[in-house]
Amino acid sequence: DAKAPAVAGPISSVIDTIKNLKERDIEVTLVQSDNTMYLPVKDATPVKGNDNKYTFRVELDGKYTSDKIFYYPINGNRTVTTDAVAISEITSEDQP
Repeated sequence: DAKAPAVAGPISSVIDTIKNLKERDIEVTLVQSDNTMYLPVKDATPVKGNDNKYTFRVELDGKYTSDKIFYYPINGNRTVTTDAVAISEITSEDQP
């Protein structure tokens, strides 16, 4: 079982939120031992809803480098989704 990192809203920038998520870890619970571990985020993708709020699909890397262990979800789904957050009235968007 994996839990997406929390995103505090409202957010001021989708790009900054993606950068922040890529620096965080995903909490996973191992099935056989019921232990909790934290794995790095591989990628984060914004998804804009009809209500103009964003969720972020966060893909876990699966590599636990300190112990050289790989995490593979039983259901094959390597992504988790954050709760929806609104964009602040005052935004600052980075330009590519």
